[in-house]
Amino acid sequence: MKIKDTTFDKIQSHLFFDESELIHLNKSEIEILNRYKEVFTIWLENPSYSDKQIVNYMHFELGLSKSQAYRDLPRLKLLLGNVQNANKEWYRYMVIEMCKDAFSLAKKKRDPKAMSLAADKIGKYTKLDKDEAEALPWEDIIPPSFEPAADIRLLDMKPIENIENLKQKLRQKYMDEVSIDTEFSNVEG
Repeated sequence: MKIKDTTFDKIQSHLFFDESELIHLNKSEIEILNRYKEVFTIWLENPSYSDKQIVNYMHFELGLSKSQAYRDLPRLKLLLGNVQNANKEWYRYMVIEMCKDAFSLAKKKRDPKAMSLAADKIGKYTKLDKDEAEALPWEDIIPPSFEPAADIRLLDMKPIENIENLKQKLRQKYMDEVSIDTEFSNVEG
């Protein structure tokens, strides 16, 4: 038996579909999908926006409650990636490319000092100046061995005397309350 897809799963699977291909989504899901697309577009245009600024945009511009905006934020990041990380990677790429151009220009001019400075910056931004971390010895790591037990004394707690009697009393008490609640809901409904 297949478990029913959540709204998020449906939106994720239809994220890059054309409007005409959204026949498997209901009106509410299409509105959520369009909201996610709009917020991501704004975030791409303004990659320096913080999470709080994005939440404020969703609150003031889209009319969402603050709590809904905060619930949407991690979903947006999951669907579309973290914009700040992509932005940082882009700037790192641009700096490295500029350093490579500076190195080439210095080489053409036969300027060893400028070549050295450019090479130093390339090493810095590609993190070649840092030692590589040693690989973890995964084969030597032994996971802890847990043995399940039903004995509460292992946790330095006292066992409850006559627990079956207590269980029966609690069942009776709460089953009576549940049946009273359902009686009232049937009368009102």
